[in-house]
Amino acid sequence: HELRLAGQAAAPLPAPKAEAAAGALPSASGLSEVERSWDQVQAHGVNVVGGLLYRNFFKLAPEAVALYPAGVRLKYSEWTVDEESTPVLQSAALRKLFGRIINAIGCTVVGFQDVTRVVPMLERLGSRHSNYRVGQHLYTILGKALEMTLAELLGPAFTPEVKQNWAMVYAFMTAVMLEGHRHEIVRKASVSSVETQLLAGARMVSQGSTSTYSTGIASA
Repeated sequence: HELRLAGQAAAPLPAPKAEAAAGALPSASGLSEVERSWDQVQAHGVNVVGGLLYRNFFKLAPEAVALYPAGVRLKYSEWTVDEESTPVLQSAALRKLFGRIINAIGCTVVGFQDVTRVVPMLERLGSRHSNYRVGQHLYTILGKALEMTLAELLGPAFTPEVKQNWAMVYAFMTAVMLEGHRHEIVRKASVSSVETQLLAGARMVSQGSTSTYSTGIASA
């Protein structure tokens, strides 16, 4: 459920340029810098980092709070916590949910050792969110929130070079996820079209049978 935003079916997304993003990955030394900084971030704990991330996300997109009503948060909450009476910015469930986003980002960072495994993972992650209102602008806002979170946690270690390398990694991750998202929307649209045609054909057959039956009765 990483990056999952509750809501209704999303509109088709523009095709992202995954190839361009892949070509813009950091150098080997740049990726090493990202990995080292990731180790520092991870040391704070996934839930702590997730809490910072979702609060920064809502600072940048306060309207996104409406996408996480108590009913959605309950899916990620502990049974001892009353999410319905908990303010959104103090939600343990959202810390957990955004902690999963952090885990996905971490898997991407360490997974560059084997890109052939990372890309399918990110495509599946993007495709799973095709039923939800995850527009490209929200990925962009999440990227800015991630940048704010990294700056808070890394302090002086978040140099302009590290910042740029992280931005390139996130751009790659986003491009591949959006590609998976778009493909799933196209696939579902195709399936829906076939089902509509089959249903229309079945109705025609049914109407034809009824007409033949009625004509037979009238002739009897």
